[in-house]
Amino acid sequence: MKDNIIAVLMLLIGIVGLINILLFLATRELPVPIPPKEVVEVEEECVSMSDPSLTDLARIIASERVPRSFRDMLAIGTVILNRVESDEYPDSITSVISQPKQFHGYKSRLYKKVPDSAAIQAA
Repeated sequence: MKDNIIAVLMLLIGIVGLINILLFLATRELPVPIPPKEVVEVEEECVSMSDPSLTDLARIIASERVPRSFRDMLAIGTVILNRVESDEYPDSITSVISQPKQFHGYKSRLYKKVPDSAAIQAA
């Protein structure tokens, strides 16, 4: 008898907990999506992975930080490409990433490996 009462009480506690969860989910406010500030159209160029600069870019992206998000990988690539475009840095990807004390991944063993598909896509 005592075991039956405990089982019923536990069942009631579980039901009350489930009801509380459902009420919480039903009454919470969903965040309003933020629209993008500006949409920029980019002309796509056909680039082959046989291009050594693209391979170097993918390798440095893959070797810079582990673990990382795709957004972080895009940021690394953007920094490198911005430096290539700048007059203050060398004019090639390989020259930018091989500068002393700039990208620690350049001298790591990870740089020598074949980049993963996410790094290639980010490049």
